[in-house]
Amino acid sequence: MHKNIVIRIVFNLFERFSTSLFSPFLAIFFAGVYGSLIAGAIMMTFVLSSMLGNHISGSLSDIKGRKNLLVFADLVRGIGLLIGPFIYLVYVQEGYIIYITLLLVTFCGGISAPVFNAMIIDVTDIDTRKKVYTLLYWLTNVGLAIGVIIGGLMFEKYFVYSILISGILYLLIGLITIVYFEETLKEVKKDEKVHLFSFNANFSKYSTVLKNRKFMLITFSSLCFVLIENQLSNYLSIKISNNFNETNVLGFNLEGVNVIGFLQAENTIIVAVGSLVVFKFIKHIYKGNFLLISLLVFSLGYFSLAYFNSFKILMIAMFIASLAELVVMPALRVKLSNTIPKEQSANYSSVNSQIMSLGVILSSSLISMSSYLNYQIMAYVMLLISLIGICLFYIATTNRAATENSLQDKSMEG
Repeated sequence: MHKNIVIRIVFNLFERFSTSLFSPFLAIFFAGVYGSLIAGAIMMTFVLSSMLGNHISGSLSDIKGRKNLLVFADLVRGIGLLIGPFIYLVYVQEGYIIYITLLLVTFCGGISAPVFNAMIIDVTDIDTRKKVYTLLYWLTNVGLAIGVIIGGLMFEKYFVYSILISGILYLLIGLITIVYFEETLKEVKKDEKVHLFSFNANFSKYSTVLKNRKFMLITFSSLCFVLIENQLSNYLSIKISNNFNETNVLGFNLEGVNVIGFLQAENTIIVAVGSLVVFKFIKHIYKGNFLLISLLVFSLGYFSLAYFNSFKILMIAMFIASLAELVVMPALRVKLSNTIPKEQSANYSSVNSQIMSLGVILSSSLISMSSYLNYQIMAYVMLLISLIGICLFYIATTNRAATENSLQDKSMEG
């Protein structure tokens, strides 16, 4: 396995850990400061910031190379996550200080995500890519599991300090990347002019991507499931926090925020441990209708999380959804990557990242929507979105017209 892959996979573990110290609780934090309606709008602006970063990344990565952009994104995130909380703690304890800080951080996150994906495509073949994405998914969830448990314990009194810890880790990652990371783009065109905001230039660049019907179908299917998965740290966290009645579990009195921490931890631990099984049997579980069944189970699990308030039912629903997620998320990424030509990997990854960002925007919009609809109706809205995703995935993988531009999709069958 290429050295860059090993380095960035390990870094991704620490990135996910540091981010999960505070990100699952942002909606609760801003809802507490400004209310649910404003909190939803705030979460949307984070996504728009990330989309801008995606756009700039796609325009620059195939010209300026992968390393420079990754270093820039990591260092700026690290510095921002240190300076913002410091100002908040020492000078001005206002929510807008954290908001401005996180706008910068999400912009840099938008830059790094497509670059990282393009780098993987640079140095892997299709078979190796399956293993890389599954291993990456496993380590990501290990970091999430640890981070969300610690973050949940810190939230009430030390939320801003958790952001500071994240800043230190990102700064270290950026410095180590400078020393050990190798450029993977074979021809870095340093002197080529970049038209970041030229409509004609960008439309021409992305038009080929938009014509790849299978890529677009799987991308929009993935968007639906990303939207639903994101609800655990968006709408669902507020819903559970507001509607869950304090209960005693094993001698501990649990409130809504504590339950959210339990659900986040359950999800990430199951996915982290179960990914090892997925990794071992990867060639078998991606066959036939197994994926469609997994998508349906995933959908029903999240519907139950949105509809019920009982601690036992919530834990069972999270268990079911997490088992399905083991298959669903890596499979969607691999299916998608097999439709991307290497010579345009950054452009494809940029388009995909920007469309995925729509899922986060819609996730945030559900927070605002919940101000007008009760949680039972919101549960059916989430189920409808999931069913749309299943239909799109079915069309993409069974319709001949949709699959005629697929790149070696049979490799998924092992």
